Amino acid sequence: MPNEETLIISSDPRNVELLEPFLEEFSKQCEMGKDDFNDVLLVLTEAVNNCIIHGNNKNPDKFVYITANKSECRLSFCVADEGQGFDFHSLPDCTSDERLNLPNGRGVFLIKAIAHRVHYQNNGSRVLIHFNF
Repeated sequence: MPNEETLIISSDPRNVELLEPFLEEFSKQCEMGKDDFNDVLLVLTEAVNNCIIHGNNKNPDKFVYITANKSECRLSFCVADEGQGFDFHSLPDCTSDERLNLPNGRGVFLIKAIAHRVHYQNNGSRVLIHFNF
């Protein structure tokens, strides 16, 4: 398997289901356990959902680009959309009392809590996510 693979999906929320088979190839190469696999899948799902819903406004004519890199026992992902980005430095605190019962707004929090390293680029329209195994 190559050290880099790219998945390009249109901004239809149903396309998130394509992430699991895409990730399964990499999990075989890194001997990732089931818990690690589920963590990575959750993070990628959150990142891709953010791209589809917020970045590309569910416009099926816009795309989300997911690039996966493998080296040794490290997986790195770049998830990018065609939107304008967002101010990732000034997101509301999703753990505050007034936001706890809201049905959304936890994606970036989950990504940062689970991934080993996260870095936003291009005004927030691209996120680099790293896992070490």
